[in-house]
Amino acid sequence: MKNDKRAKRGSPRDAALAPAPMSKGRYEQLYKMLVEASPFSVLLIDRNLRIVSSNRNFLEKARRSDRSTIGRHITEVFPPVILSEMKLGDRIGKVLQANEPVKGERMAYRAPGVPLRIYYYSIVPVTWNGKTETVLLLMEDVTEQTRLSEDVRRVERHLASVVESASDFVVSTDPKGRIISWNSAIEKATGYCLEETQSHFFFEHFAPCHEVEVKEVFANIEKLKSMVHSEWNLKNKHGQDLQVSWL
Repeated sequence: MKNDKRAKRGSPRDAALAPAPMSKGRYEQLYKMLVEASPFSVLLIDRNLRIVSSNRNFLEKARRSDRSTIGRHITEVFPPVILSEMKLGDRIGKVLQANEPVKGERMAYRAPGVPLRIYYYSIVPVTWNGKTETVLLLMEDVTEQTRLSEDVRRVERHLASVVESASDFVVSTDPKGRIISWNSAIEKATGYCLEETQSHFFFEHFAPCHEVEVKEVFANIEKLKSMVHSEWNLKNKHGQDLQVSWL
């Protein structure tokens, strides 16, 4: 029996299923498409600290053009104060040397003629054919989120000061009626400081004739469709009743 040494030929169907090799040009095109679609500002920086590429997001926020950015040293792109605070050159050098990314750092960047922008940035090494010659600087603009959180904290501080200085009794509870906080006005009237009442049920501090009613309100609080206005007598530390109108 003769050995069949003829080379096997794949069928046209096999050839159709085989993935076509991707050329370097197609890789570059894919990279550009991904970078341009990214919501982050993206800079590719080489060992000489020169900008190899940048995406539209960065150029628009920094108000720069390709011509004034590509091939430029980072000292020509970023303000000196930012470079010194970030120590960007040193950080890029360490990333290239250790081949490990830097993640989650925060920086402020102000381009000429535009308001301050706040970014979280990462520096990621880019390896090609076993060599790391460039890094990606990824910057996420968190200016609006930061301003919003600062505004929220400002409002919270204002509300806290209003509550604390109010002559009315102000009490906050969880849905089950456990006391979370109450202000100085109710502390003075009852003689109980917050530490003595915190996590206790609010209804425990009312006169027996009103305790059940208060308890029922909290038991059905999720079903309430309007504000409850009632007069319940609050007990002070000495067992005396305080007539209080509650909302």
